[in-house]
Amino acid sequence: MKIVINAVLGPRVATQTSVEFRSQTSFCCPRDCHFLMSVLKRLAMAIWLGLCLFFAALPALAQVPPNAADKFRAASDALRAGNLDDAAAGFASVVQEAPAFAEGYFNLGLVREEQGRHDEAIASFEKALALKPRLHGANLFLGIAHYKLNQLDPALVALRKEAVAYPKDAGAWMWVGVVALAKDRPEEAAEALDKAAKISPMDVDILYHRGQAHLLVSKNSYSKMLEADPKSWRVRQVLAQANADAERHIDAIAEYEAAIKLAPKQPGLHEELGSEYRNAGKPKEAEAAFLQELEIDPYNVLARYKLGVLAEGTD
Repeated sequence: MKIVINAVLGPRVATQTSVEFRSQTSFCCPRDCHFLMSVLKRLAMAIWLGLCLFFAALPALAQVPPNAADKFRAASDALRAGNLDDAAAGFASVVQEAPAFAEGYFNLGLVREEQGRHDEAIASFEKALALKPRLHGANLFLGIAHYKLNQLDPALVALRKEAVAYPKDAGAWMWVGVVALAKDRPEEAAEALDKAAKISPMDVDILYHRGQAHLLVSKNSYSKMLEADPKSWRVRQVLAQANADAERHIDAIAEYEAAIKLAPKQPGLHEELGSEYRNAGKPKEAEAAFLQELEIDPYNVLARYKLGVLAEGTD
């Protein structure tokens, strides 16, 4: 017997083997598709980042030579216009004239990333971090660049640094979770994505990956449960609940009955069986199951309530 899970049907239905990432940051990096990304979306992201980083760099820009500052502004304009080659040439010239300007290396890294020159992007991000270790976003995009090259260990190291340095950055925690999923570490992913969800509870991308992580945690738990005791009534209960969620009530009844044979006095099983009998249009069998539940657990309020509802429906 094999238990696998699916977001809709729960245990029993095969889960995906890839981790797909869809986000407002426009990076779509399916683990098994080698990080195929929409060029237009990536370009829009680069332009948006260029705008943000231009204003963020203004204080530091005042410390660089005027000629380098002018080139930085021109390169930022080129990035906003989508002219990546001109932007790259401009930022490269900036860091030549102002080698201590961390934001220049950061912008150059972003452009190299958009050009698909990931190794060069990594080198630029690392140089930016060497100059300014807490530069916001540098470890984030360093981690993303490593991730695109399937260098998962350094990706996770960089992303964790970003999340620790900026613990209220939901995107950083989300990316920690995405990479942890790619490393088949769903528990670690779930922990990071739970933090991201607390910061940004309505972000659909965070919720998507968080759901994937918790589904994989559940899958692992069910697999370990099956390995520990293949004949456990809990295994049958899990399968019954999965069938019930999928509205396969006859199958659910069969699994609950199998669970009851293994644990005839287990509280709750007869009540759940009664619910499935009721859903399957078998009120007499449902009544018998609810009554049996109350013999086992006289304080089961839910079973008593369902029995009352059933009686009203048959009057």
